[in-house]
Amino acid sequence: MFPSTINSSRFDTKKNPRSGPLSSRAVIKKLTTDINVCFVVDCTHSMKPYIKEIGEKIFEIVDTLRPFTKDNKFRLRISFVGYYDYNNKDTYYDLFVKDFTVNYEDFSAYVMAIETQYGYDCAEDVLGGLNTVSSLNWTNGHNMIFHFADAPGHGWGASGFSAGDISRFKEGHPNDVPYTDILKTFQSNGIYYNFAKITEFCDYMINDFMKVMDINIMDMKSPYDMAKTVGVTIHDTVTCTVETRDRTVFREHKTGSPFCPSKVTRYPIKNYDLTQYDTEELYISVMYDKKISEGCLKYAFEGKAIVKNKTLDVVIKCLKSNKTSGKQDLLMEVKLISLAGSLSAAFNRALSNELWKIKYLESYLVENKNGFFILEKPIDTKTYKKFTNNGMYIDRNDAYINIITAYSHFTYVETKHKFMVVDLQGIISEEYKTVVLTDPAFHSSEKICGTTDFGVEGFKNFFQSHECNSYCEALGIQHDRL
Repeated sequence: MFPSTINSSRFDTKKNPRSGPLSSRAVIKKLTTDINVCFVVDCTHSMKPYIKEIGEKIFEIVDTLRPFTKDNKFRLRISFVGYYDYNNKDTYYDLFVKDFTVNYEDFSAYVMAIETQYGYDCAEDVLGGLNTVSSLNWTNGHNMIFHFADAPGHGWGASGFSAGDISRFKEGHPNDVPYTDILKTFQSNGIYYNFAKITEFCDYMINDFMKVMDINIMDMKSPYDMAKTVGVTIHDTVTCTVETRDRTVFREHKTGSPFCPSKVTRYPIKNYDLTQYDTEELYISVMYDKKISEGCLKYAFEGKAIVKNKTLDVVIKCLKSNKTSGKQDLLMEVKLISLAGSLSAAFNRALSNELWKIKYLESYLVENKNGFFILEKPIDTKTYKKFTNNGMYIDRNDAYINIITAYSHFTYVETKHKFMVVDLQGIISEEYKTVVLTDPAFHSSEKICGTTDFGVEGFKNFFQSHECNSYCEALGIQHDRL
């Protein structure tokens, strides 16, 4: 039986969720029991092997998540949105939509019955598919989409091709909702976006997407990689936050005023050894009602530090997980920040004739009765920006991007191809002629730097996007690439 589809008549200019506000059903709260996974798939003929793999291998993905679902604390809900393209009359078409279900056999049968469609040009209706995601029955939980595509949406070109070369709608289709609106809704509602990179054809589109939100790029050269890659990605994403509800660190603020300092022990990093440091008393107070940011692994709060009778404003970071390895996880992060700082100092020395410098904020590992924290000096969050990520995104419009990307390239060469500092973010200090960075990520040849370390593939992704510039030439590293 042919799978049910959403009738195209619902997508007129008055009711079309592509051309109007995103559905209020997309409002999501975090930290509940559901794991909600939506497969968003280009359903043109070239994608048939991937569609078949999703239908056949969904049970392997379910098995990967047994550690979460076996005791019924977590429930895996899956859905499917399939798009292709407008017909030659440039009107509407039917999308394949299977709303969230826990009936995996039914889901598999639905996907396996999909008949792929003909594409009317090289581009497809990507934004129509992504916007339809918001109309699904999302519940509270860990929310993520897996987007499989080998062609960009209307309005994007590709390497060697303009938007007009590959699309009838070089400015985008008239019914398209702006991609920035769609992605900001995903971002604000806690939906993690995973993109399966099948070809290079989508690079321009995804690079634009990554200017709005972080996207996990999955290298998917073969459909047979699908089940393992998706299963591991879901497992790792949920692991980042699965223990948050048991976090005891948030109880401190409930029992007192926002400023109730507690004594801590400070652990400096010296020669990568952990040595207790007690030569001065240090107290901290975490302002839990003043959260600065939230990532996959950590929270960052405003706070106060008291040392030698002086009260200082600080940023205090803590892991979401309350596991016993928290000390080692944060220690590893401080070590990596220290290494990034050492490499930035070497970079500055190598470019001693240059006016601008790269600097990392110093970080300290501290401990009190509630656990382990990282302390940092606060920076101006209003001008804080992300210059690159740990994938292929580079903000080429930033005036300082050449020195910033040259630094990443330099770290690869300086460490003899063992490490590369990526995910560069921070502020520009015009006064001190310094790019002040924080929260680095690393790729390493042996993948020893945590979940954001993509290893040699991370090196390749960087060099695929990075174009050597005058700073690389001044350093003499322009030919030392992977």
